[in-house]
Amino acid sequence: MKSDSALQINFSSDSTKIVISGVEEANLYQLKNKLDNNSLSRSLVSVAELADDTGTDRIVQGKLTVDKKAVYFLPEQAFRKGHTYAVSTVLNASFATKVDILKSDVGHAVKPQAKILKR
Repeated sequence: MKSDSALQINFSSDSTKIVISGVEEANLYQLKNKLDNNSLSRSLVSVAELADDTGTDRIVQGKLTVDKKAVYFLPEQAFRKGHTYAVSTVLNASFATKVDILKSDVGHAVKPQAKILKR
């Protein structure tokens, strides 16, 4: 069954974690039962702190948790105020949108969903 809303990627109200809501119910169920935070699970959601004056982006290490409503990314070290983070996920991703299918522009790779968040 598909979720009623589109995938949403945001900081929690206290900015201690990233909340990914609007995940399809079937995906949430599978994640809840099989999530063990191994490398495959961590590849579902990736977070990078974007470079400021250093010129180098930094991968943010963390773990995923799941409940009946959303997937949560909890970083090993707190998100830093004033910094920008790029979040990418393959949750709810597909090989093509309806428009891509109509244009016969179906790819061979999953198209991840991404969002830039400012803390």
